[in-house]
Amino acid sequence: MIRITYLSQATSDFASIDLIYLLEQCHLNNPKRGLTGLLIFGNDTFLQTIEGEENIVEKLIEKIAKDKRHIKFQILTRQSIENRQYSDWAMGFEKLTEKTIAEVPKLKHFMLSDFNPEYLSSNVSVVESLLERHR
Repeated sequence: MIRITYLSQATSDFASIDLIYLLEQCHLNNPKRGLTGLLIFGNDTFLQTIEGEENIVEKLIEKIAKDKRHIKFQILTRQSIENRQYSDWAMGFEKLTEKTIAEVPKLKHFMLSDFNPEYLSSNVSVVESLLERHR
């Protein structure tokens, strides 16, 4: 199995209804494919981790990378795994806000405006703190 975590930024035409549709598709399709994971969205930024069989995850990541609803796609981590960290979720979700950030002690100096691909790609410990609270 493999776990891939990526970042991207929503395009200007990405609406709330698009997010709802995206999550509905994940909940419908991921169990059939044996995929689990977590999506955090805030400040027009996506942080997503996807787990499952390597060929299935890689194929999905290729599709996601080409999706026109986001830009600045970048893979942060790609790791072989023996155990899932998000086994209970077809796709867990969190809408990041200043309030939810304040609930993470390790992110005392982190603000919602920092939740963007540029900042997160160079601050992997912040990414890990955001993901860790959902394991």
